[in-house]
Amino acid sequence: MPKAVLSLIYSRTGGRLQGTVLNHSWTKEASGNYNCPDCSKSYKYRSGLYTHRKFECGKEPQFQCNICDKKFTRKESLATHTVYKHRHVLLTEF
Repeated sequence: MPKAVLSLIYSRTGGRLQGTVLNHSWTKEASGNYNCPDCSKSYKYRSGLYTHRKFECGKEPQFQCNICDKKFTRKESLATHTVYKHRHVLLTEF
């Protein structure tokens, strides 16, 4: 992030959010592969690996689709699956 932008952020927030902004931009702009040490998955961003290790890796799926019985480790993944894979069912129910 350019120094001018950091300076503007620092002056507008009174210096309180500088570390947060720096960490956020580093996570979003980082390139390379972040590999899970417990399985074969890899992620472009460190935040993706963090989410995987916290919610998915080594955990049994606990959210099951009522339409096709597919299981997910995260509720958000089930919701996305339902909208994209079973849109036709959702539209006919209403």
